[in-house]
Amino acid sequence: MKKKITLLMFLFALLLSFSAKAQAAELTASGSCGNTAKWYLYNDGNLVISGSGAMEDYEYVASIVTTIKNVPWEQYRSKIMSVSIEDGITSIGNYAFCGCINLKEFWVPETVTSIGKNAFESCTSLTGVYLPDNVTTIGERAFYKCESITEVILPQTLKEINALFYDCTSLKTVNLPNALTKIGKYAFCGCTSLETVNSMDELLTEIDMYAFYGCTSLKTISNLTYATNIKTIGYRAFYGCSLLTAFPEASDDVNSQAFAYCSSLKTDTINAEAIHTNLYENCSALESLTFGKNVTTIPTGCWKQCSALKEIYIKGESTGLSTDSSWLDDCDKKMEIHINNTNTEMISAFKEKGFTVIEEAPEFDITVSGLSTYRLLNSNHCHIYTGKACQTAAVTTGKIGTAVLGSQALYTHYSLDVELTENNYSYYTMEPLGGTNAGVTTIYMYNSYMGSQIMKCCILKASPTITVADANLKEGDTFTLSPKAEGSPVFSYSSDDSDIFEVSSSGVVTAKKAGTGTITVYAAQTDNYMAAVTTVNVNVEAKS
Repeated sequence: MKKKITLLMFLFALLLSFSAKAQAAELTASGSCGNTAKWYLYNDGNLVISGSGAMEDYEYVASIVTTIKNVPWEQYRSKIMSVSIEDGITSIGNYAFCGCINLKEFWVPETVTSIGKNAFESCTSLTGVYLPDNVTTIGERAFYKCESITEVILPQTLKEINALFYDCTSLKTVNLPNALTKIGKYAFCGCTSLETVNSMDELLTEIDMYAFYGCTSLKTISNLTYATNIKTIGYRAFYGCSLLTAFPEASDDVNSQAFAYCSSLKTDTINAEAIHTNLYENCSALESLTFGKNVTTIPTGCWKQCSALKEIYIKGESTGLSTDSSWLDDCDKKMEIHINNTNTEMISAFKEKGFTVIEEAPEFDITVSGLSTYRLLNSNHCHIYTGKACQTAAVTTGKIGTAVLGSQALYTHYSLDVELTENNYSYYTMEPLGGTNAGVTTIYMYNSYMGSQIMKCCILKASPTITVADANLKEGDTFTLSPKAEGSPVFSYSSDDSDIFEVSSSGVVTAKKAGTGTITVYAAQTDNYMAAVTTVNVNVEAKS
């Protein structure tokens, strides 16, 4: 709520600024741009859209000289420096401001609910995008080739993004809306300066084709890596993201070359029901791959030209895998194949072909019952298994029974009653033997029917809370933010209005002029805690 109020105050101040300019400037041209919408262009470059209802949609016409069909300010496009859309206007038309190469800023009121496709395409002088939460629909390529944009504030109610920032080559950080369900095709394709994508992943179900294609500076996709509801990852979605070391998992479908040419990836787990050809092509640092229980087919060229690949884990029954299929063509005979000891036919076939086969016990899914202190995520299952990789995670760092995982020491022994869901309904006693951090923890399990077993349990990272005080300053003052969060993370900061105050990478706030705004504080993920974000209110008073 505070963020929304601050954004509204910023937009209101911007509108007052535009209005003041319009009053002082002389009218250059005017006309109609909708049934009840008018436009007024002033000699200082300010284009004012006023009235009520929707703006007209316009069409792109390709010719030797690019023109936008029927745009009434066509002859003045290069003179437009700012756009002020007044209360009452409900939509921005398709291609409305396309090619306004000198447009530096625009204001969108709360009455606007939709922005048309290519509305601000090739506005190459535009440096920031600030949209209120009332905007629920943004057409594809709305900011295509806006190569100077460095900062964006998107509506938190936005559910889908399609080619929104395609080829915005200066964009560095994006905070995705909380309501987002789909990162559409070409959403951030060609954003070569994009380093960080922050996301609250609860509702996200799809990452479409070319979504992050060629994002060669992308290092962090906070929370997306741990997203639990993603069903589909599209064709070449992360192609060429050469600095990323971890990717989201999808439950249903991962398309061809989704992770191709990601040269920093060393290990990955995939558990989608359908995976496609050349998925990891030219991932030159890839050493280990795990195929989860849901995978029944490994396609041709899955790890084509992955020269560093040393080991493959096949976790499920994988009855659909053919031992004669071409998916083995790129296998080095020295590579280890780890496979369930129940897959006797495949084990024999691999050995006959000269592969090193390591037989492992199958996974067990155990269900926890009657433990209020057992903190779970999305399901009531903790996956216990013998594999080396953390394939499925369901337990957060925190209390489990009478033991504490995380920063405090474990008791020497504890017991949990758990029900085995596969064939045998006996009870287990569990005792930890090793690490207590998020990730894989070794435990001891005893069952009268099956005897003693050493297994590994996967523990999720906990969600931290950032605590940080608001800042009240006078013009010219400085103030150092001192955020705290569990896990002692690295913090980063961004200001929503650098004209009022700036914030350095170390959290030093410098007041420039009277006004209010917010600072977004990001906490990077740590060994035991996920990434987190919060906002700080900043109030700057005039110097007396």
